[in-house]
Amino acid sequence: MSIKNLIVFSKRLPPEYVGGIETSAYYMIRNLSRQNEFRVRVITVRSKILLLLRTYKREFDGESVLTSHLKKSEMKKLPVIEKMLRGTGFDPAETLIYHNTLDLYPFYEHFRAQGYAQVARSGGNDIFFMEKTARERLVAGINQLDYLIVNSNFSLGRSAELGIDKQRMTVIKGGCEPAPEQTPEIDLADDRPVLLTCGRLVDFKGLEDALHALALVKQEGLSFRFVIVGEGELRPELESLSSRLGLEDDVCFYGKVAPAMVQSFYKRSALYLSTSKDIQKESKGVSYLHTETMGRSICEAQANAVPVVATDAGGVPEMLQPNKTGLLVPQGNVQAIADAVCQLLGDTELRHQMGIAARQFAQTDFGWGRVVGQSIDVIRRIKGDDE
Repeated sequence: MSIKNLIVFSKRLPPEYVGGIETSAYYMIRNLSRQNEFRVRVITVRSKILLLLRTYKREFDGESVLTSHLKKSEMKKLPVIEKMLRGTGFDPAETLIYHNTLDLYPFYEHFRAQGYAQVARSGGNDIFFMEKTARERLVAGINQLDYLIVNSNFSLGRSAELGIDKQRMTVIKGGCEPAPEQTPEIDLADDRPVLLTCGRLVDFKGLEDALHALALVKQEGLSFRFVIVGEGELRPELESLSSRLGLEDDVCFYGKVAPAMVQSFYKRSALYLSTSKDIQKESKGVSYLHTETMGRSICEAQANAVPVVATDAGGVPEMLQPNKTGLLVPQGNVQAIADAVCQLLGDTELRHQMGIAARQFAQTDFGWGRVVGQSIDVIRRIKGDDE
């Protein structure tokens, strides 16, 4: 029996911040709905549910999808989740649950016994946050899935080291598209070349390295406007650092913006800057590496013909073509970041040529058409109904 129905389970839809696995789910739902190959339903988790009505249609970038809302406190309550699954009216034997979070791993074996096919997507870091016993339970749960989708070869190798069955994993990278012709207007105050970065303002993004590097770029006499789109715990610290480095007039913290607005920033940018780095962390007695496992905004920038300066953290080297679509430099090396930015800011023709190559590379390797096609291939393989 083939898969006819998809139930996408994800936290925070629509996404609450730029980047992250929820943004990927948002666009995946939109594109799967447009395929008309499956009936799509969404179950999402919200910290606050103000309406008595739990299920209603929500917009996913122009696609209206029936969505059920689960309270955060209900995520560990199997009877509540089962009630929502039954409420779809879908036959489990014809239905795949697409887990966009690993939070329901204690129930994977139960869902499998009920007849559901299951795929989960991992952002790469989420498997490593737990203490040893919980991590072992998570790995056992993942091995009950039909497939685990990981976002890079880096993530695949790292996950296999934990004991996740390599035969159950498949790599699907990216998910991006060029900005539409009409996007919201943005006011950037002047005509200086825009350097853009998008994402959460957290430690592994390495934004303090970006600011130190740009201080060196400014010393070279090059003008720029560094636009930081996103929110996070480090914003006050980064604003203070920007001021101390004399970059108050060169750096703009835009905070949280809608996905459509992010596209406007890509269209205005001369260069995309990604300065992520590997951070060794401790949590509940477990040491783990927190890093950039893919970098979807790198894909998005290239899709909009914006060349990239990126550090070689985690899975980032897989996401660009060094010296063709951008420049790859050692993580944490402020001087190397500054030199790369100076090279591209000072050479308009090189930026143009890299931008053309970047757009072609992103559309071919990371475009939504490819990502959705790969995802559908995975779904078809589960029931052996390849066509």
